[in-house]
Amino acid sequence: AIYFAHAKKATEYGKNILVLADCIIGRVQEKDVSELKLTPEIMRQRGYDTIHYFNRNEGAINQEWAIYEPSQC
Repeated sequence: AIYFAHAKKATEYGKNILVLADCIIGRVQEKDVSELKLTPEIMRQRGYDTIHYFNRNEGAINQEWAIYEPSQC
């Protein structure tokens, strides 16, 4: 998957480089916990293109997206 996050979450790791990207997120599955072994095939079987992770305890500032088809970005 291609991983995207809001700026605060994205800069918690690495060298704090921010890349702006346009993506077509398609059909979104909402999750509050990570699933580390997902593949594009599993996502297609479920009928989704993207997962939106939202930790309600951290609020809107730490939202994350995992997009499973590179052609969407």
